[in-house]
Amino acid sequence: RTTKVSFTNKQAPGLEILKTDSETGLPLAGAKFKISKPDGSTIGEYVTGEDGKINLTNLEPGVYEIEEIEAPVGYVLNPQKKSITLESGKTASITFVNTKHPTLTILKLDVTTNSPLAGAIFNIQMKNGRDLGNFTSNEDGLVELTNLEPGIYVISEITAPDGYQITNLPQEVTLTEGANVTVEVRDEALSPLYIKKIDSK
Repeated sequence: RTTKVSFTNKQAPGLEILKTDSETGLPLAGAKFKISKPDGSTIGEYVTGEDGKINLTNLEPGVYEIEEIEAPVGYVLNPQKKSITLESGKTASITFVNTKHPTLTILKLDVTTNSPLAGAIFNIQMKNGRDLGNFTSNEDGLVELTNLEPGIYVISEITAPDGYQITNLPQEVTLTEGANVTVEVRDEALSPLYIKKIDSK
Protein backbone atom coordinates (compact mmCIF):
# COMPACT_ATOMS: atom_id res chain seq x y z
CA ARG A 1 0.00 0.00 0.00
CA THR A 2 1.34 3.37 -1.05
CA THR A 3 0.49 6.56 0.79
CA LYS A 4 0.74 9.88 -1.02
CA VAL A 5 1.79 12.92 0.96
CA SER A 6 1.37 16.30 -0.69
CA PHE A 7 3.19 19.46 0.34
CA THR A 8 1.99 22.86 -0.79
CA ASN A 9 4.53 25.67 -0.79
CA LYS A 10 3.07 29.12 -0.64
CA GLN A 11 5.04 32.01 -2.02
CA ALA A 12 6.50 34.30 0.64
CA PRO A 13 4.80 37.72 0.81
CA GLY A 14 6.27 40.90 -0.57
CA LEU A 15 6.08 44.56 0.35
CA GLU A 16 6.11 47.66 -1.84
CA ILE A 17 6.55 51.13 -0.32
CA LEU A 18 5.77 54.14 -2.52
CA LYS A 19 6.83 57.69 -1.68
CA THR A 20 5.14 60.61 -3.46
CA ASP A 21 4.90 64.41 -3.43
CA SER A 22 1.72 65.52 -1.66
CA GLU A 23 0.87 68.11 -4.34
CA THR A 24 1.98 66.58 -7.64
CA GLY A 25 1.73 62.88 -6.81
CA LEU A 26 5.12 62.38 -8.45
CA PRO A 27 7.47 59.73 -6.99
CA LEU A 28 10.23 60.86 -4.65
CA ALA A 29 13.69 59.32 -4.42
CA GLY A 30 15.90 59.44 -1.34
CA ALA A 31 13.38 58.76 1.44
CA LYS A 32 14.75 56.33 4.04
CA PHE A 33 12.43 53.96 5.89
CA LYS A 34 12.91 51.65 8.84
CA ILE A 35 10.89 48.43 8.76
CA SER A 36 10.37 46.54 11.99
CA LYS A 37 8.13 44.04 13.74
CA PRO A 38 5.74 45.02 16.56
CA ASP A 39 8.13 43.42 19.08
CA GLY A 40 10.70 46.07 18.18
CA SER A 41 13.01 43.88 16.10
CA THR A 42 14.31 45.72 13.03
CA ILE A 43 14.06 44.13 9.60
CA GLY A 44 16.21 46.80 7.98
CA GLU A 45 16.50 50.32 6.61
CA TYR A 46 15.81 51.01 2.95
CA VAL A 47 15.88 54.04 0.59
CA THR A 48 13.42 54.79 -2.22
CA GLY A 49 14.83 54.71 -5.74
CA GLU A 50 14.21 57.07 -8.65
CA ASP A 51 10.76 55.51 -9.08
CA GLY A 52 9.94 56.40 -5.46
CA LYS A 53 9.68 52.71 -4.54
CA ILE A 54 11.13 50.15 -2.18
CA ASN A 55 10.37 46.54 -3.12
CA LEU A 56 11.02 43.73 -0.64
CA THR A 57 10.46 40.01 -1.20
CA ASN A 58 10.70 36.76 0.76
CA LEU A 59 9.33 38.25 3.95
CA GLU A 60 7.51 36.28 6.57
CA PRO A 61 3.74 36.64 6.92
CA GLY A 62 2.70 38.91 9.75
CA VAL A 63 2.43 42.51 10.86
CA TYR A 64 5.14 45.04 9.99
CA GLU A 65 5.67 48.63 11.08
CA ILE A 66 7.03 51.17 8.61
CA GLU A 67 8.54 54.50 9.68
CA GLU A 68 10.18 57.24 7.64
CA ILE A 69 13.48 58.22 9.26
CA GLU A 70 14.89 60.55 6.56
CA ALA A 71 12.88 62.69 4.17
CA PRO A 72 13.94 63.47 0.60
CA VAL A 73 15.95 66.67 0.24
CA GLY A 74 13.66 69.71 0.35
CA TYR A 75 10.80 67.86 2.06
CA VAL A 76 9.39 67.71 5.58
CA LEU A 77 9.73 64.37 7.38
CA ASN A 78 6.47 62.43 7.57
CA PRO A 79 6.27 61.36 11.24
CA GLN A 80 3.38 58.93 10.77
CA LYS A 81 4.28 55.31 11.51
CA LYS A 82 2.12 52.84 9.60
CA SER A 83 1.37 49.15 10.16
CA ILE A 84 0.62 46.61 7.43
CA THR A 85 -0.20 42.91 7.46
CA LEU A 86 1.54 40.66 4.94
CA GLU A 87 -0.12 37.46 3.71
CA SER A 88 1.47 34.50 1.96
CA GLY A 89 1.43 34.71 -1.81
CA LYS A 90 0.56 38.41 -1.87
CA THR A 91 2.48 41.65 -2.29
CA ALA A 92 1.12 44.45 -0.13
CA SER A 93 1.55 48.08 -1.13
CA ILE A 94 1.61 51.16 1.08
CA THR A 95 2.07 54.84 0.18
CA PHE A 96 3.65 57.70 2.13
CA VAL A 97 3.43 61.33 1.02
CA ASN A 98 5.79 64.20 1.74
CA THR A 99 5.21 67.95 1.66
CA LYS A 100 7.89 70.41 0.63
CA HIS A 101 9.56 72.68 3.16
CA PRO A 102 7.98 76.14 3.14
CA THR A 103 9.65 79.11 1.47
CA LEU A 104 9.66 82.77 2.49
CA THR A 105 10.13 85.71 0.12
CA ILE A 106 10.52 89.30 1.31
CA LEU A 107 9.84 92.01 -1.27
CA LYS A 108 11.28 95.44 -0.42
CA LEU A 109 9.47 98.38 -2.03
CA ASP A 110 9.36 102.16 -2.07
CA VAL A 111 6.22 103.19 -0.20
CA THR A 112 5.26 105.77 -2.84
CA THR A 113 6.38 104.34 -6.18
CA ASN A 114 6.31 100.61 -5.37
CA SER A 115 9.76 100.36 -6.98
CA PRO A 116 11.95 97.49 -5.67
CA LEU A 117 14.73 98.52 -3.31
CA ALA A 118 18.12 96.87 -2.97
CA GLY A 119 20.30 97.04 0.13
CA ALA A 120 17.72 96.63 2.88
CA ILE A 121 18.99 94.33 5.64
CA PHE A 122 16.55 92.07 7.47
CA ASN A 123 16.99 89.93 10.55
CA ILE A 124 14.87 86.78 10.50
CA GLN A 125 14.16 84.72 13.59
CA MET A 126 11.79 81.96 14.54
CA LYS A 127 9.48 82.92 17.36
CA ASN A 128 11.05 80.17 19.48
CA GLY A 129 14.24 82.26 19.49
CA ARG A 130 16.23 80.56 16.74
CA ASP A 131 18.08 83.24 14.75
CA LEU A 132 18.40 82.50 11.04
CA GLY A 133 20.66 85.52 10.47
CA ASN A 134 20.68 88.74 8.48
CA PHE A 135 19.75 88.92 4.80
CA THR A 136 20.07 91.76 2.24
CA SER A 137 17.57 92.52 -0.51
CA ASN A 138 18.95 92.17 -4.05
CA GLU A 139 18.50 94.48 -7.04
CA ASP A 140 14.98 93.12 -7.49
CA GLY A 141 14.18 93.99 -3.88
CA LEU A 142 14.03 90.31 -2.95
CA VAL A 143 15.20 88.16 -0.06
CA GLU A 144 14.39 84.48 -0.70
CA LEU A 145 14.70 81.70 1.87
CA THR A 146 13.98 78.05 1.06
CA ASN A 147 13.88 74.75 2.95
CA LEU A 148 12.58 76.39 6.11
CA GLU A 149 10.93 74.56 8.97
CA PRO A 150 7.21 75.13 9.54
CA GLY A 151 6.60 77.65 12.31
CA ILE A 152 6.23 81.33 13.18
CA TYR A 153 8.90 83.72 11.91
CA VAL A 154 9.64 87.32 12.88
CA ILE A 155 10.95 89.63 10.14
CA SER A 156 12.72 92.79 11.32
CA GLU A 157 14.26 95.39 9.04
CA ILE A 158 17.46 96.55 10.73
CA THR A 159 19.02 98.70 7.98
CA ALA A 160 17.15 100.71 5.36
CA PRO A 161 18.45 101.16 1.80
CA ASP A 162 20.52 104.29 1.17
CA GLY A 163 18.29 107.35 1.06
CA TYR A 164 15.44 105.67 2.95
CA GLN A 165 14.19 105.41 6.51
CA ILE A 166 12.60 102.42 8.20
CA THR A 167 8.86 103.02 8.50
CA ASN A 168 7.68 99.54 9.41
CA LEU A 169 7.46 97.38 12.52
CA PRO A 170 8.66 93.76 12.83
CA GLN A 171 6.21 91.36 11.18
CA GLU A 172 5.21 87.86 12.18
CA VAL A 173 4.43 85.30 9.52
CA THR A 174 3.32 81.68 9.91
CA LEU A 175 4.79 79.14 7.52
CA THR A 176 3.03 75.82 7.06
CA GLU A 177 4.24 72.75 5.19
CA GLY A 178 4.41 73.37 1.45
CA ALA A 179 3.57 77.07 1.77
CA ASN A 180 5.20 79.77 -0.39
CA VAL A 181 4.71 83.06 1.46
CA THR A 182 5.62 86.54 0.20
CA VAL A 183 5.81 89.50 2.57
CA GLU A 184 5.97 93.06 1.24
CA VAL A 185 7.91 95.62 3.27
CA ARG A 186 7.86 99.32 2.30
CA ASP A 187 10.17 102.18 3.26
CA GLU A 188 9.79 105.91 2.84
CA ALA A 189 12.43 108.02 1.11
CA LEU A 190 14.23 110.55 3.26
CA SER A 191 13.19 114.14 2.74
CA PRO A 192 15.84 116.07 0.77
CA LEU A 193 17.92 118.43 2.87
CA TYR A 194 18.55 121.86 1.40
CA ILE A 195 21.45 123.96 2.64
CA LYS A 196 21.29 127.70 1.90
CA LYS A 197 24.62 129.45 1.91
CA ILE A 198 24.47 132.93 3.37
CA ASP A 199 26.98 135.50 2.22
CA SER A 200 29.08 136.77 5.10
CA LYS A 201 28.83 140.38 3.95
